[in-house]
Amino acid sequence: MTWNYLENLSLPFLQILKAQRIPVEVLTNIIKNTNNNLIKIKIEEVSHCEIHNKKIIQAIYRNCPNLKYLKLLFRNSNILELENLLINCQGLSRLYIIIDNSYYYGGDLFDWGYLFEVLTKSSPISLFKIKLQFDEAPTLESLKIFFDNWKDRHSLSLQTLQVNSDGVNLLNWDYRYLDLVDECKTNGIIKKYKHDVWTFQGF
Repeated sequence: MTWNYLENLSLPFLQILKAQRIPVEVLTNIIKNTNNNLIKIKIEEVSHCEIHNKKIIQAIYRNCPNLKYLKLLFRNSNILELENLLINCQGLSRLYIIIDNSYYYGGDLFDWGYLFEVLTKSSPISLFKIKLQFDEAPTLESLKIFFDNWKDRHSLSLQTLQVNSDGVNLLNWDYRYLDLVDECKTNGIIKKYKHDVWTFQGF
């Protein structure tokens, strides 16, 4: 498929962008050519390299000041760019983060602590709903720190989706996570919580 016709296409009235398997240059140009009107971006692609991932995040926070909903992959090396996005998109209310766990292929462990620090320090006051999609769950300690630092904000609606190929080490099998969530509900830190698991047979 040729994407040339989209690269310089002006879409000044586009408010919702849903994309999958679109070349990064085309995708970033679409975002740039929407005249700051995008309010919802849903990008399903999970295979962008670090550089492409960074370009997409930068295009969003430089051109989408009115953004309210975002679904996007975030790689370990680009958590700082997430912070820039949170600072620049002050109307963001719902955030769906796809966590890259590429350390299975030789990369580094995902830095959950840094992600949670950025979320609690830089999220706009409008942000109240977060969904996290991951393979390896965050540690209990990192979640405790995250929830404790979130306590002075609006109650959080949190959803987690664990994608797992072998059915082991699942977050919802550990009662300690559920006890922590229940405690945070009682304290008003969490308003709603939902956890789903997607398991599939490895090749």
